[in-house]
Parts: sequence; C-alpha cells; structure tokens
Amino acid sequence: MTVSPERHKFLLLDVLRGLAAVLVVGRHIPDTLNKSLVPFGSYLCVDLFFCLSGFVIAYSYQDRLADRMDFSSFSLARLIRLYPLYFLGLLLGACFKLMGIVLTLSGRQEVYPGPGLLQHFISAFGMAVLFLPSFSTSRVAATPFSFNPPSWSLFYELVANFVFAMLVRRRLASNASVVGLMTLCLGVLSVWSLIYATTLDNGVLPGTYSIGFARVGYSFFAGVLLFRIYRAGVRIEIKGLSLILTTLVLLTGTGILLAIRVPKSIDGIYGLAMIGIIIPTIVWVAACCNVGDRFRPTAALMGEVSYPLYVIHMPLLFFVAAASKSRPGWALSPYTALLLIPMLCLLSFWISRNFDRPIRMALNRRLSQKRALTSPLPAVADVSMS
Repeated sequence: MTVSPERHKFLLLDVLRGLAAVLVVGRHIPDTLNKSLVPFGSYLCVDLFFCLSGFVIAYSYQDRLADRMDFSSFSLARLIRLYPLYFLGLLLGACFKLMGIVLTLSGRQEVYPGPGLLQHFISAFGMAVLFLPSFSTSRVAATPFSFNPPSWSLFYELVANFVFAMLVRRRLASNASVVGLMTLCLGVLSVWSLIYATTLDNGVLPGTYSIGFARVGYSFFAGVLLFRIYRAGVRIEIKGLSLILTTLVLLTGTGILLAIRVPKSIDGIYGLAMIGIIIPTIVWVAACCNVGDRFRPTAALMGEVSYPLYVIHMPLLFFVAAASKSRPGWALSPYTALLLIPMLCLLSFWISRNFDRPIRMALNRRLSQKRALTSPLPAVADVSMS
C-alpha cells in the first residue's frame, strides 16, 4: 500500500541532515585547529541542506500558503525556527572577536591590525543581527559572515524560503516556473564550473554571490519539485530486506560522496554532477524509504542535533583553537577530531532541549495568540536548515 505524504514522516531526511552536519564539522576542524590534518571535502553538504529544505518547506507550507497563510505569517514562522540558534552562534562569534579587539587595543597581542576596530565591529555586528552579510573591509570582519562563517548558508536559505512563499502566494509557483528557475540556476553553475572556476565551493565572498544564489536556487527548488513528484505518486516502493539494504547503501554512499576530496581538475564537474543530479536523487530515494517507527528515535535525534551542531560549531572551534595554542601537541593530534565531534553533538543536543526549543515554543505560543495560523511547527519542518 502506498504511504501518503501526510502519514509518511520522511525519517531518512532527518538522518541525512544529521550526517551532513557531522561532515561539515569534520571539514572545519582541520581548517580551524590544524591545517596539516586532511579535512573532509564536504562543501556539497550545503547543497544537500538546501534540497532537503525545499522538500520539507513544500511539504509543510505549500498548501497553507496557497490557501490562507500570508507571507508575514510564513516569514515569522521561519525566523522563529532559524533565528534563536543563529543569534546564539552570532553572540559566541562576537565574544571571540571582542576578545581579539581587547587584546589588540591593550597592546598585548595584535590580533586585528588596522584602525577603527570597534566601529567596524559594531557595523558588522549590526548587519549580522539583521541576518545580512557585512561589507566591512577590516580584519575584524574580513568576510561577510565572519562572526559565524556557516551562517552564510542560512542567509541564502531564508532568501529561498521567502522567494518560494511569494511565488506560491502570487500563484506563480507552477511546475513550469520551478523548472525554469532551476534551469537558469543550473546554467549559471555550469558556466561557472566549466569556464570561470574549478570548483563550486563559492557563494560566501563578494564576487561569488551569484553562485550562492544559483546553488540555493537550484537545490531548494529541486527539493520543492521532488516533493511535488512524490505527492503525485511517482515513487518507488521499497520494503523488507530491500529497504534495509537501500538504507545502508544510501547513507554510506552519501557519506562517501560528500566527504571525498576529488582532484581540483575535476572538482567543478564533480560538484555540478552532485548538485544537478546526485543530491536530488539521494533526497528522492530517501523520501521513498519509509523505515518505520522503530527507526524514529535515531532519526529524530540526528535531525534535532543537526541544526544546532551546524550553527554553533564554528564559534566554539574558534575558542578551542585559541586555547590550544598553549598546547600545540593537543591541537596536532588526529584524535582531536574524534573527541570534539561527539562532544559538540552532545552540547548541541543540550542546547536544543534547553535553549532552542523553549524559546521557540514561547515565541510560537505568544504568536498564536495573535495569529491563529501561526502554530508550533510540525516536527518534519525541523528538517529545514540548514
């Protein structure tokens, strides 16, 4: 019997999200603590996040937006979901930057050379509070998302969410429109990867914003289209032993494909194939795998941990890297990552239960008193990230 989208909880999507978040941490630990360690080549995890987000946002909101939910209610719901943890990561990163400013101004250590450090800090922090990139040229905010680098993808995520909502509300989100937008974005990515650059690991810095918008535009709306295809009944039935084998192969294969570091000469083509074909296929197959309630606790745990892990790990690694300068042998140890990843996962779970959930529940309760359509989000909406 075919499982309807309403009854199917898409548990493997949560697992994929958790797996991708761990791979992102595995990429950033060597970059932050010791560049001699080999990091995962996992920049494509962001594109998986975008695709997962498109699928789940369409599942959770498409019909409501087409019916009675207005744009402001949708926007508030998304901000309530993303902003508390985003702001926590921002505060952690800002504290680290302030420590460097204090050391520089006191003359103890020149962490951030150059004049006007506090002015640049305040300007960049103000933009970050508004969920916007900074255009400061100071070393204290050398990149648009310098307080918490992974938050660059959350900015693109919000833009894609808002564009989707506007298109649905204006009755412009037909399948033809979605395919047209995806085609345009894929064209931009193709030109970039085949002509101008050897990698699609771009979108963070000025001059590459078009690639960031193309990445989220293609992957997010691929997720939207995949949900529509799934709901239309175009899916595969996987049961019994085939379901177990498919799940194992899917998760193992996804981990390898995302973590592998390919030669620079083919990185652009590899990234294009992953974004254009392989990642959407992974999401569609995962959506078709109804793994059952016995797998629910594991999937729910991975899904719950993934967003806080993604959004707080980098500021925490900044502090760890600074502290480890007095113990360079510890920072050089390959066992550092093996220790840090589970510790960060445990901390992320604690933050989810004791910080993120209570704040979101309180905000949703208060908002529901004013807007009946804005209620606490269904669990599946938590697949969105990013």
